[in-house]
Amino acid sequence: MYDLTATRRMFCLRHQGGPPSDAVAGGKLGRIRRQPTASDGQTMPSPAAKRPLADAETNATRNRISNAAVRPQLRGFVFDMGDVLYDATLWRRWLFQLLGRMGLHAHYRTMFRVWDKDFLDDVHRGRREFAEAFHAFLLSLGLTRGQIDEVQAASQSRKRELELGARPLPGVRDTIERLAERGVKLAVLSDSEQSGGELQTHLGRLGLGGRFSPVISSFDLEYTKPSPVCYRAALSEMRLPIDAVAFVGHDGAELTGARAVGLRTVAFNYDAGATADHYLTRFEELLPLVDLATNTGDTVVSAA
Repeated sequence: MYDLTATRRMFCLRHQGGPPSDAVAGGKLGRIRRQPTASDGQTMPSPAAKRPLADAETNATRNRISNAAVRPQLRGFVFDMGDVLYDATLWRRWLFQLLGRMGLHAHYRTMFRVWDKDFLDDVHRGRREFAEAFHAFLLSLGLTRGQIDEVQAASQSRKRELELGARPLPGVRDTIERLAERGVKLAVLSDSEQSGGELQTHLGRLGLGGRFSPVISSFDLEYTKPSPVCYRAALSEMRLPIDAVAFVGHDGAELTGARAVGLRTVAFNYDAGATADHYLTRFEELLPLVDLATNTGDTVVSAA
């Protein structure tokens, strides 16, 4: 059971007036520019990257590798899928705008943090149906039964439409092809309500079909990142030494989880405050990492 009074207070639910007063700095989407929406005064993340591009000098400094750490050449990458290979926020931004037009005023990051933790995680583990979890989430926001029916009906078709129309983020398709041509092993490890086979189909629609093996879904594992089970499942199928594989992600907790099991880490489109071995401002910057001599203190530079 959910305490609806506390939930409403948390989301600053109001049916009139301007934007909510509870500003949350940081969070899942990190530092992003904000722009007005059609709803009255409310704001939400822009479609741009979740954080502004760091200048080259700052990024090179963060990517510097200690001379004391001699590590083998990277021979494989494990990629998170959403917000790394493609923009997974489209449906969320659409839903946020719809709820705003219906009079629900909430903070974007706060609202979806609760959705992710209290509802979606069980869906991704195969413990709960998406439709039932989404209904419970909308009910916790204080929507009426009639409003919930309206949102669910509109959401089902819109979510499917956005998934079918998804495109890779800039630089992804070319970089993945070039890595594959070099013989680098590529895997996908995704928290998803879809099976690994369904994710393979999704990758095909993105123009990335046949590039990744394995493609592992939390739905099949019944575990979500940052559980060590997830990373170890990918490593066991890749058959590479753990220190020759890097995890490419955006979520700070998932990057920390990968590092905890011994994987090297690459942050792209990442949360504010995320910790990783390498930070990318462009996806193409993965390419020099493959050739990086880790015992010389080299830095990652743009692959332009």
